[in-house]
Amino acid sequence: MKLLGMSAMVAALAVQVQAAVNVYMTVADANGNNIGTTNSQTTLIKNAIEIQGYSFGTEQTINLSSQSSGAGAGKIHFDAFTLSKTVDANTPVFFNRMAQGLPNTITIYFFKVTGGATTRGQQAYMTWQFRTAAFSAQSFSGDEGDDGPRESLSFQYGALQISYTPTKTDGTPGTPTASGWNSVKNTAEVQMVSKGN
Repeated sequence: MKLLGMSAMVAALAVQVQAAVNVYMTVADANGNNIGTTNSQTTLIKNAIEIQGYSFGTEQTINLSSQSSGAGAGKIHFDAFTLSKTVDANTPVFFNRMAQGLPNTITIYFFKVTGGATTRGQQAYMTWQFRTAAFSAQSFSGDEGDDGPRESLSFQYGALQISYTPTKTDGTPGTPTASGWNSVKNTAEVQMVSKGN
């Protein structure tokens, strides 16, 4: 007797950035030119935009069968990436790109604070790169007494690559590993897109 079942595997990340980790974003246009203006003191990444929180997930539908040797997979689904940041010079730029539906390459960088909150004390350990990404929502919130409104941005994307660099026991970077997938082509894609100035 053949038993068929459907299960959904969801990998979701919803995190408020902690003090021990600094998270930055860069945005490049279709030609690889960086269009962001830094809102951070860091010199680790050119035109880095600091973000305070983020949330996204991926989902795969699995077909289970008692007569098969494993599980059959459908097409992976990428949920929208949502982030929060302070309102800055990038705010009207991102609004304009959303209104026009322009494609972007958006890269998120994670840095561990190894010796304090200064640039020298930060070590890169993970990168997420979202390709064929388009801003889909922008909203603002605030309360009386705040320094200014908070901005929330969401974008959809067609490809994602995750790269992780472990830290050795002596504190130096280890060998990085990477995995990526293009949901439009439904194929593996492991190659970071370089960005211009």
